[in-house]
Amino acid sequence: MIFLQELVPYKKNYLINLLGEELLDLLFHESICQKKDEDVFTINFVGLIAYKNITISVLPKYSTSQDEKLKFENTIQLIKVFKKYEKANYRKLTSDFYPLNNQSDYNSILGLSDLFLRDFIYFGYYEREISEIIDDGEDEISWEDTISDVTPYFVNKQPFYLNTKNIEYNSDESNVVTVIHQNIIYECYMRYGGLLGYELTNIITPTADFSSLGDKNYLITIIKKEMQVVFNDQQVRILNAMIHYLDVEYVNHKKELSIFGTKRFEYIWEDILKKVFNDQKDKIRKMVSESSWMKYTALWENYINDSIGHSDEYQPDIITVHDDFIMILDAKYYNIKPVENGFKGSPGINDVAKQHIYEAIYSELFKEYSTANALLFPNDDIDNSYKIIGRVNLGLLGKLPIVLYYIKADCVFDTYIKGSKFGEEILAAVISEISAARTRKSITGSSQFQSKN
Repeated sequence: MIFLQELVPYKKNYLINLLGEELLDLLFHESICQKKDEDVFTINFVGLIAYKNITISVLPKYSTSQDEKLKFENTIQLIKVFKKYEKANYRKLTSDFYPLNNQSDYNSILGLSDLFLRDFIYFGYYEREISEIIDDGEDEISWEDTISDVTPYFVNKQPFYLNTKNIEYNSDESNVVTVIHQNIIYECYMRYGGLLGYELTNIITPTADFSSLGDKNYLITIIKKEMQVVFNDQQVRILNAMIHYLDVEYVNHKKELSIFGTKRFEYIWEDILKKVFNDQKDKIRKMVSESSWMKYTALWENYINDSIGHSDEYQPDIITVHDDFIMILDAKYYNIKPVENGFKGSPGINDVAKQHIYEAIYSELFKEYSTANALLFPNDDIDNSYKIIGRVNLGLLGKLPIVLYYIKADCVFDTYIKGSKFGEEILAAVISEISAARTRKSITGSSQFQSKN
């Protein structure tokens, strides 16, 4: 496993030695790898890349861990996040997201491996049942054979059969296709099972490996013959996938670049925070009349002279109501770091101005509520789930500063993966911290600065 990090500058020769020129060219073609300077490249992507015998994990730009085991664990968690995101947003994925389960692409070894392992959980190893007629069995009675071969007893001219011929179904364990499937499942699990989030205990170590089964073209021919006598949709799908797996891995060796992840991780970060903070924008929007909404969103027209479009475009990422507070939160995928007298990678003037205007609008529309206003940044190096790192105020637009808030990434990822939301206790604590930080003269141990026009 090779670990790289999003947007970290790498020397060209380092990447060539690590990945090879062939793979590097493919990554350039996908705009995943980009030239920063003549001899410096960056990886503009987060996720998993597989090519031939190379597997790469590209971690987000905020990652700080140098421990290989922790990097691997973070990769597994990210893959779970991406799988959930893909499933929830399948119909509206952008071209910047590389899905795992693209059913039209059987050349992706990551997608094929996930298909095989997911199918295995539900259906186990491929089986073809063989039937046998037996005497007095417990399964389905074969009336044709019973009437033909068994002498009945007649009572009042009605035939009774004290013995029957029954159809017994058994798995054909000698079926070569079953052995092929066992080998494929074993290979996929050993190579990618852990990365794709599978923990299986019933994987069989094949007694006969591929090399002893014969030429791979011959094995493909066997599977195609099997498809001619199988009509179960699930079995047909898995047989078709087996043909592609053998073709890609062993026959034509057309191991194409296999990618699962995104070039726009900020979309993932925003979606996760919306879910865990229980974004209620749509619900709150319906509580306001169109005339009132248009009146107050006119504040935008004063700030953005050339703004066009419907006022719904001017919305914060997250609006959450808790008790008598409205939380106005914006997900920012910045690698922000406190430094002396300010921040490195700090939010821009527009980011801050928009938050002030959001607050002005919602404060007018919902005067009975107090507001908690913050920008949320990912971090993996804090002890708690969240931490205030500073605040920012444009002065002219806002009475109170906007809080800059670290959110521990693995904490929100776990919550998102489970399909959960932050509970009442966490929301109350976040609101309390934000509110206190906005009114204090200083924030102990944190940085603060005044943005200037």
